[in-house]
Amino acid sequence: MVSLRILFALPVLFSEPRRLGGAMLAVLAAATAGAVGGLAYSLTRPFLTRLATAGDYLTGVVCVGAYLGALCALAPIAFGESITKQRSDLVILGVISLVFGLLMGHRWFRDQD
Repeated sequence: MVSLRILFALPVLFSEPRRLGGAMLAVLAAATAGAVGGLAYSLTRPFLTRLATAGDYLTGVVCVGAYLGALCALAPIAFGESITKQRSDLVILGVISLVFGLLMGHRWFRDQD
């Protein structure tokens, strides 16, 4: 997914080479966050499968939450500023984790087992 985003950003990056370093940091942060989400999946999925359908939904929420949490932790390094400047930002990220996690659990994880 990260490479697809970069593909669309390449024309802008090559027209302004000074932005290339920041873009590479953003790609690295997104790839690292994806790896954290995958690690969360591999660590929690064996235990959550015991919960049947509820475990599928919980797996999605855990993976998306881990991904967004890693992005929040890496944002100051990659973007120079925090993603969560106010408490309401944390609430919004929590809601996003819940909604997209439930969608992922419904769509992808239910069909695997």
